[in-house]
Amino acid sequence: MSRYRFAALRPSIGGFFAACLLAAAMAGCAASSDAPAEAARTPDKTAAAKPPARPQRPAQASVADDGKRIDVASAVLDFPIEAADVFDGRVLRIDRVAILGQEDRGERFDLLLRIEGPSDPKAEGGRCRDGREIVLREISFDGNDNMITGSQNFESCLKRIRPVAERRFPDGRVEYDLKQTYPAGDTWDVYLKYDLAHPGAGVTM
Repeated sequence: MSRYRFAALRPSIGGFFAACLLAAAMAGCAASSDAPAEAARTPDKTAAAKPPARPQRPAQASVADDGKRIDVASAVLDFPIEAADVFDGRVLRIDRVAILGQEDRGERFDLLLRIEGPSDPKAEGGRCRDGREIVLREISFDGNDNMITGSQNFESCLKRIRPVAERRFPDGRVEYDLKQTYPAGDTWDVYLKYDLAHPGAGVTM
């Protein structure tokens, strides 16, 4: 009896190796099972980059590379303004645009743009080659593609129209006095008034 009791308590070498092999196999399985989870946590650098988000607020305006248009981008609508629609062929390309005033009304934007370009160098037998054309353009638009625009020539080649005075006020209002000259030589005084903080205050959509 004592012999069998002693044999039952004695550790088996073969069992010890089997236990080691079993532990190693279990550890290998655990490592392999963790690998997919680790890979899932690793960001996929080859994934396609998301397209840039539409500019939000304030609205932005920029000249296209070819100078043939202006691109306006906002939180509610993106749209182009063609040079031909602004200058009626008096310029070949736009070289500058500035937003003088804008109001964000949530689903509607009101803008006042100053759009500039060199006069067509071949116009008037070449006399306009050093001239500039400047237009002030009011735009009101919303996310439903509703749009109201209005333009005023601010400066033109051969001084057909030119600014002669400017007055600015603390509340954002600005006034311009222009002088317009007609082909016969007659002149006409033009008075412009804008509210840069609320450029579309008088526009109903």
